[in-house]
Amino acid sequence: MMKSLANTRCAALLGTLLALLASSPAHADETPTDTEGKGQWVIPPEREQVLGGILGVGDELTDNCKLGNGDIRYSIIKATYICDGKPFEVEFAHPDQANTAPSATTKNFAITATDKGIPPDLLTSLQTRVRDKEGDFEWQWIAPPKSEVETALPIDGVLLYAAAAAALIGIGVVGFILRKA
Repeated sequence: MMKSLANTRCAALLGTLLALLASSPAHADETPTDTEGKGQWVIPPEREQVLGGILGVGDELTDNCKLGNGDIRYSIIKATYICDGKPFEVEFAHPDQANTAPSATTKNFAITATDKGIPPDLLTSLQTRVRDKEGDFEWQWIAPPKSEVETALPIDGVLLYAAAAAALIGIGVVGFILRKA
């Protein structure tokens, strides 16, 4: 009877320790990382409608300029505006990640005209429009990949595993002593 009770307690303790190990922080950190390796601001999913409002979908931005098309990419928006029948490329990016010196900036966006000769009133109109509507948009930060040192078992994980190992050794010793008795 005494051995049966000791075996049941050992099994319960072992089950508890295994459950603790399975839920340890060493296994719980599944943070997404960027593909370039340095961290970056990206456009969160399902923000097309908000960005459409910022870019001017369906609206005339100046007397003679409208949005032709837009391409939402991972961390940049490329838009083509048609002014008097001529296309002009404009990029919208996070202010910290503009590929070149921006033509205009707002709190959340760097606006860069990639074509020379873009009408100045279009840039002014875009900057005003973005300022008016950018409160509905928020960039998402994707952290850089962790280094090999950072992805190694964290200290709290090491301590948890050491405590579990010590407990398992203790259970084995207690079980051995009870079997001898």
